[in-house]
Amino acid sequence: MSLEIKKLKKRMNERDIIKGVDLTIPEGEIYGFLGANGAGKTTIFRHILGIYTPDSGEITWKGRKIDRFDAAKVGYLPEERGLYPKRTVKQQLTFFGKLHKMNKRGIEKSIAFWLDFFDIKENIDRKISELSKGNQQKIQFIASIIHSPELVILDEPFSGLDPINANQLKEAILFLKEKGSTIIFSSHQMANVEEICENICMIKKGEVLLKGNLQEIKNGTDKRKVIVQADFEREALKREFEIASYKEKNNVVSFYAQDEFSAKKIQKFIFQSENIQQFRIEPVSLNDIFLERVGE
Repeated sequence: MSLEIKKLKKRMNERDIIKGVDLTIPEGEIYGFLGANGAGKTTIFRHILGIYTPDSGEITWKGRKIDRFDAAKVGYLPEERGLYPKRTVKQQLTFFGKLHKMNKRGIEKSIAFWLDFFDIKENIDRKISELSKGNQQKIQFIASIIHSPELVILDEPFSGLDPINANQLKEAILFLKEKGSTIIFSSHQMANVEEICENICMIKKGEVLLKGNLQEIKNGTDKRKVIVQADFEREALKREFEIASYKEKNNVVSFYAQDEFSAKKIQKFIFQSENIQQFRIEPVSLNDIFLERVGE
């Protein structure tokens, strides 16, 4: 069973925001939404949650059409964070637990588990306003999943987190997957998406540009990224080889070669030069694909 989005359309303020989106999000997987600001990611999330009603199309979860999700089955971390700064961590999380129809014992058990998971149990009686930004974000995350939801929607969960806190959050997301949750999240940080997602969708201005299995998408391009730092004739390189997205910064040149064979021919050309400080041929990354397809 899965989450199905079929021919979803939405028009707001005389603009087509979502333009016939079709997606299948497998149950029990981590699914990444990629797109620039204003691409339509949050609007799709709000349709899944039943906050917005589509102009046409439908969304089904486990074969049932969604009107509004049962609060006990879904967890949502919005991009705009919302905590009560004068409440303590315990008061804040207890409040959200009650919203999700949990009993007192279940709330206390879940709070203890997640504070221990993030190694912040000493903060249980501190006010939200007294916590660091990273710890506030952890509390916001815990509030969204305190009830062990079947479906978890995370809108830019890594925004503003340092590498250590981001890694803890990735571990939490993987833990939820192991427990059977389906997780959907949006992010501008491609490394995090590559690390934990099985399937992705790239969106631009309400349209799907690319979707499917992440590894298959990466394997589906023959292009190679070439990175060079050496004294060579730039114009001769451009004249003799078919290259794309040529960039130069601080004497380091990067560009795309059409395939592995082309990259090796370029290597021979560069190795005739002097003062070669670095030469690398790399597979195209998700970030490279994103920049090429989205163009922003």
